[in-house]
Amino acid sequence: MSGPVKVFFTGEHTDFIVFVESEDALQKFKKDSSIPLVDVVSIYKVFTTSSSRGSEGKLDEASKSQLSNEFGSSNVDEAIVKIVKEGSVRASANVATKRYTSTNDSFGPAT
Repeated sequence: MSGPVKVFFTGEHTDFIVFVESEDALQKFKKDSSIPLVDVVSIYKVFTTSSSRGSEGKLDEASKSQLSNEFGSSNVDEAIVKIVKEGSVRASANVATKRYTSTNDSFGPAT
């Protein structure tokens, strides 16, 4: 079973992102939309990047006017359904998998 993933939707003026529980849950919902949306979506919000384009960068919650301009309604439920059904899966949302290392060990251990 996969972890949380981003579903990315390219809009006319703004790109939108919704986080879903897993690719498995997403595929099941696409085949059977009677599955409750709350069982599929990780965070019940629609996001956009600060630049309004692309799937990477700082995420902000989409405004009602952005939703209305793109989807014809500011209803979050309708926007999430459209994004989940028509969007594409992007890189894993799990940031804990990234490993960081020290960049300057020449100073020795911290005291």
